[in-house]
Amino acid sequence: MEYPLALLLSFGLLAVPLSPSAQTKPAAAPRACLMEGKFEFMGQKMDISDCIQNDGASHANLVEACDTISKMATGMGIPAPKTTWLASCPAAPQGRCVHMNGSKLTAYYYKRPVQDLPDVKSSCELMGGRYAEG
Repeated sequence: MEYPLALLLSFGLLAVPLSPSAQTKPAAAPRACLMEGKFEFMGQKMDISDCIQNDGASHANLVEACDTISKMATGMGIPAPKTTWLASCPAAPQGRCVHMNGSKLTAYYYKRPVQDLPDVKSSCELMGGRYAEG
């Protein structure tokens, strides 16, 4: 089965191994990373805008999740997304994967093609997260 690149990035995001940690995040640490990029892969033009928000995980787990997405992209031969650290993910996402991969991190999706959203929901649920629209 062939998957669009945006869906493959979702699988990668949800497969990030997140180890529990006793660390607490510093008060000034950002709570979210917004990953954005425009590129072409296998003839398909992509405009990605996803965000991961910390809902109680260690700051190190958030950084690991965001870094893993960048490394996965470059490993696929595409440019790493631009990462912006924020206090929280932007409003009005298309959907969210709440507590993805059994963690206390939530993925927010912004520019996914409408036809890919059912697959994004399925991948979220497959990896133990709870999908929520908007």
